Amino acid sequence: RWPHRHITPHKTGLGVVGSSPAMDKSLVSKATADSAEPTPGYMFNEIARITHASVDACLQLENFLLKRLKKDSVHVKLKVLRVIKHCCQHGHATFRREMQRHTTDIKECLSHRGTADALHGDALNKAVRDAAQETMQAIFETSTASEQLQSGGRMQGFGSDGIGGGGGGGSSFRVQYSAAGEPHELREVEAAALILATGPVGAWSIPPPFAPLLSAASSACGRVLHSEQLLTQGRGTLREEVARRSGGDGGPASVLVIGGGISAAQAALTASRAGHRVVLRSRRPLQSRPFDIAVGWLDVRHADRLRFEYLCLPPTRRLQAIRDATAGGSVPAPYLEELQRLAASPGSSLRIEVDEAVDRSVCTSTADSVQVNGEDFDLVVLCTGVAPEPLTSSALFRSVEELLGAPTVGGLPRVDSSLRWSRGEDVFVLGANAGLELGPGGGNLVGGMRGARVVSNELHVLMREGVCAPPRSGWPDRTAFANKYAALLDGREPEVDVLVQRLHLAPKAIIALKKAREAAAAGCGSRAAKGCKGACSVRHPGGPPILF
Repeated sequence: RWPHRHITPHKTGLGVVGSSPAMDKSLVSKATADSAEPTPGYMFNEIARITHASVDACLQLENFLLKRLKKDSVHVKLKVLRVIKHCCQHGHATFRREMQRHTTDIKECLSHRGTADALHGDALNKAVRDAAQETMQAIFETSTASEQLQSGGRMQGFGSDGIGGGGGGGSSFRVQYSAAGEPHELREVEAAALILATGPVGAWSIPPPFAPLLSAASSACGRVLHSEQLLTQGRGTLREEVARRSGGDGGPASVLVIGGGISAAQAALTASRAGHRVVLRSRRPLQSRPFDIAVGWLDVRHADRLRFEYLCLPPTRRLQAIRDATAGGSVPAPYLEELQRLAASPGSSLRIEVDEAVDRSVCTSTADSVQVNGEDFDLVVLCTGVAPEPLTSSALFRSVEELLGAPTVGGLPRVDSSLRWSRGEDVFVLGANAGLELGPGGGNLVGGMRGARVVSNELHVLMREGVCAPPRSGWPDRTAFANKYAALLDGREPEVDVLVQRLHLAPKAIIALKKAREAAAAGCGSRAAKGCKGACSVRHPGGPPILF
């Protein structure tokens, strides 16, 4: 077991707290600045801690926020309301009781009618009205997470016996799982915080005409393959699957790849390089977009505005905004150039097609082939991705939702600005599953870095040396290059070279990256291109490492 954290608290007139911050006007001013840039999540918790310092600090914070709320700027009003709401939910109960006596300015925001913006129209004014409504509910809420912690109560769920900030403080989480190859043996990990960074979890996206062909009862069983079967079921590389499914004569097979993203490009290139005849068919022309998202989200001139507009939307409308910004897959530029070069070569075995009616394809099958729109194929590979729905497809997400009563919207976790899924608990969600807060780019590297910064700020107390972690000496290393998409590769993809070229790394970073790749390959034997199964490990103090 991991040792529980022991915090020596300070006693103040307001109760037991972990620190005694003073009223910091510069912090509050920065958090409520007149700009479209959203307030960083860690600032909400820093401001909430001010309410625990003393009665004077609590009153000073209240007066300063109400004074800021009188500003004409719609951005300032919106940020102030969100700060007040957070302090009522996660700060000391004194702040909330004082706010109950001074709600006049907040009530005025319920009917806010500012000048319509030339770009946003009335969207920002409506966001202020909605935020005022949520803030009033938080002010007059009968029981908050903060009061439960201050009164010695215990949060329901995995357990919370700590204090401070927006998290559970000294929470203890136990996660049970079965190791690879040992499905009937349950193992357990205990930790102070839980971060769900599983990648997109949901149902496979399958064009309707091909769905019956994936059934075990179909005569095409074995000749229609979804890319997720390679990525999650350890079936080997695509080269091996094509050879196994295309008959025993060893000749070139006819392969149809459906999709327009990176998986489809990798599958088509791999099959073509293996000497097979390949048709790559997508609903729209292949495109290359940085980080698989509309370029405006990466442009510093527009990104802050787009993110602010996105967060002003109600959660139910954010789902559609994600779909609009990420519509259709995209192919990295090196893959797209290679595909176009091969397709244009004389006598090429690769053909690129655009068929907007893929969902209306006519499919039949025999024991020897699959016929799609009148053309015979030995193998059909559906690289059509996954629709993120973790609450319907993942037992892990469902167990957290049930135990903590965690909120959801449209099958996705409804996380707050700190990426917490449940109030008062150190349970965080990252990646595409946190798209309601991170935005359309939540599942790419940009969203991953943003989410990592938010969570690291929230867990800065847990990350202090000696607080919750055993000494680093003796810990097993985690492999840096365990790429799940390696199952679609044939070992010739220059991963390091692509990273160096695209990220403009410094010389020291290039050397470190290549060393990490070499170490990963050495640890996986002769099949490094397929990734390192079992490379992620957790060690129980005094026991052997647990391999996933």
